[in-house]
Amino acid sequence: HRNFSFALVLLDNGKKVVSAEGETPDGFDEDDFDEDDFDPNDVLDWQLWVRDVENGRVVAGLLEGHTSGVITFDISPDGKMMVSGSFDRTIILWSTNTWQRKGRPILCRLTI
Repeated sequence: HRNFSFALVLLDNGKKVVSAEGETPDGFDEDDFDEDDFDPNDVLDWQLWVRDVENGRVVAGLLEGHTSGVITFDISPDGKMMVSGSFDRTIILWSTNTWQRKGRPILCRLTI
């Protein structure tokens, strides 16, 4: 197995980082990401974590809700909300104060 980060976003003036992390099955390598038939669900485990940038300690997580790899994040201008988008075609809004989901995941017609 290999671990990797697929998406990152800084928040709180660079004091925290949110990472979308995955673990690949045996025999899966970086070249597989370039394949036209890449299936993100081939990655065994997708997790969202919030860490302190200075010391790497987990501040929040595991953030649960997506069933496939998170490929994009954004932070609201006031820093109070984060949005994540996934290969599972969902968007999730998160409170950056509590790291709880705001409502249910929003299903989109296409992959984000």
